Amino acid sequence: MRGAVTAARVEAPLGPTLAEIKEWADELRALVARIGPRFARAAARRRVAAYLTGLLSPVARTNGWQLAEQAGDRTPYAMLHLLGRAPWDANAVRDDLSAYVRAHLADPEAALVIDETAILKKGTHSVGGGRQYWGMTGQLENCQVGVFLLDASPHGQTLLWTRTPQPTSAGSRSASGRSWRHCRQRLGSG
Repeated sequence: MRGAVTAARVEAPLGPTLAEIKEWADELRALVARIGPRFARAAARRRVAAYLTGLLSPVARTNGWQLAEQAGDRTPYAMLHLLGRAPWDANAVRDDLSAYVRAHLADPEAALVIDETAILKKGTHSVGGGRQYWGMTGQLENCQVGVFLLDASPHGQTLLWTRTPQPTSAGSRSASGRSWRHCRQRLGSG
């Protein structure tokens, strides 16, 4: 058709814009600054920045070797030191990250989710493992129980609190009961 006006074809960008990338990098730096005081040494604070960058990268597998390679290290030892031996307060970091996520993903549709999950254990040397009630079978099993409090919204979810109660005696459910009471107290409803 001569003289017909055709709509210009607008293609979506292939990836994030430079402004978006800069904003993400600034947010990551702010997050590292927020949790940085939880790490005793400056080297650990630098390493956690590399660790988080690796987790956010397109690395196929996020194990010690791949994260170390992403950070430019020849071996995974520095990354493994951060996770296993460097002094830092894991609970405080979890709390800081939860507060950060809640501030950025706050939604009136969010809900608190309390989940008590038991994981069946075959051996006898698992931390927190013991003969406990396991809901899947309705009987006592050698399992590990974890209690989790999550904030779930349409944007995603964040872990607010967790506890792995230790069994007090064979078949005792009191360890789990203590966790539920503690959870209710932390929520201000018990």
